[in-house]
Amino acid sequence: MFSRWGIRAGIATAAALLLLSGASHADATGGGDGGDLAIIRLPSTRAAGNCPSDYVCVYRDTEFRGGGYGIRHNFDLNDFRGIEFNDEMSSWINSTAVRYCWHPDINFSGGSRVMGGNTAMAVVTPIENDAASALSDC
Repeated sequence: MFSRWGIRAGIATAAALLLLSGASHADATGGGDGGDLAIIRLPSTRAAGNCPSDYVCVYRDTEFRGGGYGIRHNFDLNDFRGIEFNDEMSSWINSTAVRYCWHPDINFSGGSRVMGGNTAMAVVTPIENDAASALSDC
């Protein structure tokens, strides 16, 4: 029997590989909101702070700039290395009604930092800057 975390880890890894292979890759540019994709790329040219509804968006730079990724509600990502975003987050937006947590280590370990529902953090604290490695609901 699979544990909750084992299933999430497998799904997250498979989705990240699909995204990287281009099989389900999409940019969240233009008028699209990402549709039903689990992970969308937020290019640096996208307007700052423009996170699609029902996504948690993580950004490379403060003030929601520098590009990053949107992770769809009900999807956990156990390892940011799969999307080449490990230890890169400097700001975030949670555009879901659900609390999410980012974790400083892969596989949801190393503790957690809460991202309240429908909230944003334009500048994470210095100790949290460039420290995120995973994301889950909490």
